[in-house]
Amino acid sequence: MVSASNGIENPRKVFIGGLGQSTDVASFTSSITGALGNAEAIESAEVVIDKHTGKSRGFGFVVCKEEGEAERLVNGDVKVRIDGIVVEARWAMSREVARQNPKYDQIASPGK
Repeated sequence: MVSASNGIENPRKVFIGGLGQSTDVASFTSSITGALGNAEAIESAEVVIDKHTGKSRGFGFVVCKEEGEAERLVNGDVKVRIDGIVVEARWAMSREVARQNPKYDQIASPGK
């Protein structure tokens, strides 16, 4: 169940980990909407960029228009491949909450 009590503040926001360094927001968004089979599924998308290198830090976030689309990503109902890498989807939560949960405090390495 998705709720604020388990650290999830927005049931439509999903953390996507395991991105390659060359992933940009355009390929990120198109890959996710393609996997979901709905070009209108995403409200917003962000690839987190390293301020020193200008490359992806290996993760990003999407906000889906519908909770059901976010659930499909997190539950693994759809596999998302971005720039040839199968990525991992989890519920987005605050950094503080994520660090208290070992499952959420690690990001899979790209391509694993």
